[in-house]
Amino acid sequence: MTKIVEIAVSLMVSLIILLGAFFYVIDLNGFYTYEIEKNDIAGIVNIPKDDLLPLYKALTDYMVDKRDDIQIQAMVDGVAIPMYNQREIDHMVDVKRLSMAAKHLLYILMGLTALGLFHLVRRKIDFKHIFLGQLISTLIIFVGFAGMAMTDFTTYFIKFHELVFTNDLWVLDPNTSRMIQLLPEVFFRDVVILTVLGYGFVSFLLAIAGVAVNRRLLKR
Repeated sequence: MTKIVEIAVSLMVSLIILLGAFFYVIDLNGFYTYEIEKNDIAGIVNIPKDDLLPLYKALTDYMVDKRDDIQIQAMVDGVAIPMYNQREIDHMVDVKRLSMAAKHLLYILMGLTALGLFHLVRRKIDFKHIFLGQLISTLIIFVGFAGMAMTDFTTYFIKFHELVFTNDLWVLDPNTSRMIQLLPEVFFRDVVILTVLGYGFVSFLLAIAGVAVNRRLLKR
């Protein structure tokens, strides 16, 4: 039983860091500023550069239930119009469900991890195995996501949408959809890359620090 708890805690810690890294990345204003410049978003959507960050903020706030809708007035070619059409709005309803499910999963994992750690502390388990197991889990997940991001990302991106969505609302025309113009495929690839890099970095530091602290405690 204890060995099963050790393995479960190792995996859950790794997943907590992964989900935490994702929600941290999508809330970074600096990331959106970088993407706006790199992908010339202002030129593509014909919206002033200074007006773009509020559009991204509205989307991310909606995804984590901080606002009720994504619709916002945007100055397109100097004219104030609604930013999104109904198909885009309906698709984001599905995206929000997925995002909130991930957020709830994060909270559940944190609770289960706390219970697992309490169980292991009571039995005075050597936590070195927890941190090493977490690092191994991270390496496997890291290699998988990094491989997808650096190889045929388009194929994996499409397969992901086909797997998690039960309709075709995500199929939008980049020539007419301002949402796709605001969020091109390369944007999502960069989200994956930055999330995976942050995930790997934090996981590695946690494993090193955890093993070091555990060794010090065992010497007492």
